Amino acid sequence: MKRKVPAGTAFSDGHPRVRSFVRGEGGNMMVVGLIFFVLILMVAGISIDLIRHEQKRVQIQSLSDRAVLAAASLTQPQDVEDVVRDYFEREGLAQYLVSVNASPASLNAREVQVVTRAVVPAMFTRLVGLSQLESAVVSRAEERVSDVEVVMVLDLSNSMNQFERIDNLRIAGEEFVDTIYENAQEDRIAISIVPYTGQVNAGRDLLGYYTTTYDQPNSACVLFNGTDYNQLSLSQNTSLTGSGHFDPWHMARSTHMSFCPSHPGGIRDTMSATAFANHASSLGLTSADFEPSDVDTAEIMVMQDDPDVLRRRLRSLIADGNTSIEIGMKWAAALMDSGSGTIINDMIGENLINAAFDERPFDYGNPDAIKAVVLMTDGENWDEWRLADAFKEGPSGVWHSFSRPANASQLISDIMFGHHGGQNAYEFPGKPSARPVGSRISVRHPNPAWNQGNFYIPDRTVADPMNRTWANMPDRWDSSCVLYGPTQPINRRLPFNLYLCNNWVIQELDHRELWATFPVRWVGAYLYHYPGIANYWTWIDQRLSTIAPGPKDQRLFTICDQLRDQGVRVYAVAFEAPPNGVEAMRRCAYSENHFFDVNGLEIQQAFRTIAGSIQRLRLTE
Repeated sequence: MKRKVPAGTAFSDGHPRVRSFVRGEGGNMMVVGLIFFVLILMVAGISIDLIRHEQKRVQIQSLSDRAVLAAASLTQPQDVEDVVRDYFEREGLAQYLVSVNASPASLNAREVQVVTRAVVPAMFTRLVGLSQLESAVVSRAEERVSDVEVVMVLDLSNSMNQFERIDNLRIAGEEFVDTIYENAQEDRIAISIVPYTGQVNAGRDLLGYYTTTYDQPNSACVLFNGTDYNQLSLSQNTSLTGSGHFDPWHMARSTHMSFCPSHPGGIRDTMSATAFANHASSLGLTSADFEPSDVDTAEIMVMQDDPDVLRRRLRSLIADGNTSIEIGMKWAAALMDSGSGTIINDMIGENLINAAFDERPFDYGNPDAIKAVVLMTDGENWDEWRLADAFKEGPSGVWHSFSRPANASQLISDIMFGHHGGQNAYEFPGKPSARPVGSRISVRHPNPAWNQGNFYIPDRTVADPMNRTWANMPDRWDSSCVLYGPTQPINRRLPFNLYLCNNWVIQELDHRELWATFPVRWVGAYLYHYPGIANYWTWIDQRLSTIAPGPKDQRLFTICDQLRDQGVRVYAVAFEAPPNGVEAMRRCAYSENHFFDVNGLEIQQAFRTIAGSIQRLRLTE
């Protein structure tokens, strides 16, 4: 039976119900929502897969790094591959280890490479066609116990006595030695110490291997000119000019501080025996842990490998003088340059250096050698005082009288025939110290208050030397005096002028003895200017000159640039330094990472960091 449709009913687009259904939008939003929901699930799923993959990669990377570091250690006695596999097996990740590659066996180096392959099954990335995620991890470590050459260039100027800087330097230096020698193989590390102030005392042993002029026994400094900084080497064939041993600063005759530093005994010599014993005890040390009195701590120490010897020197350092950074670096470069090899071998022959260092200094660029300079200053370059060559040695015109010893004739005979037991060729052997005592000492002068004894300049033409006026003979001269000297007949030939009298010996001082006894300015003022012999400033200008800080800075930068070009790592430490000093250290450092600007106890951390940098075990990938 068919159902009848009411009249007037039509199924067409125009029907109200059809039009309502076609226009409805509620279903469309549900479809869009479903699409976005699926996309979010896919992104979240892929993220989960990526996180799982990254966690596995990091886990394997960390394990691989630890394993390769352990395997690369030169102190590791086990087979390299066994060490690496043991690490992976203990972590349950052995299935990811692909290969272990080690460099050929070497006495002082080992390199190990570990390759892994991590595979993480995909859970959600399958939706985009990836069934698994993979990553290859390569770790490589190298431990190289290289033949290490280090030169410590240390500022010992007077400002280091402020704010406990010298104490902090001594401690930092010891910690540097402790760190760099920790677990070190024997005969691999050589450390030189170059203390510098306004000059550098090379030491008689080292300087004796060079050709020098104007030598004297009190210290061993030489002059460098601008062209000397254009090369790192220091030729044994080129003549080096001795700087002289003189005090350019003081006007007080009782004060003497040579521009070329000399500190026999170092800190020991600055204290009484009781005070020094207390100082050593306060550090938990004994006097044997410091340099003895006959060792000049201002001298360069060349290529030592005994940490105790180095510590003893560092503990004994004292500070005095001003600053010439470039001279310290010039000597450091000379010690670093392979051109010094002949000197090192000669010093080995005299048992001054370990025989294992017979091939040092190594050539620049040697892959099995590390060359480093540790440069430290608390200041900046200052004027460098220089003494004119004409006044470095030879007769000074100043005379010294002393009581005639009973064996004077025998002593003179010994000098004449060269049997004076190593006595300086310009001094009467066994003479009393020329260093004066009392409040003032001067020449013969009309003012009685200035006539106190035994130093004279006899260049006035007055007949009677005893009438408190100037005379052409030294005081204490009498008719019994016999003149000895370089121009006298052979039976009275001596290297210096000397009157031998009944009760007195009257010797003309050589310039070397004069400057080792009195400051230059005191001599100019009290022996020449005040008595009216010469104008003070004219007299000083004839003897003293200076090199200004500007040219000295340029010399420093020149030598530092050359060391950098040769691959020598210069670690530069500005220790509470002024702005110019900080900039000089920054400019001299091998790179910004090799520069340290520190205060107080921070210098200890800087030195530890430098030592660790030189000796560290490093990841290379």
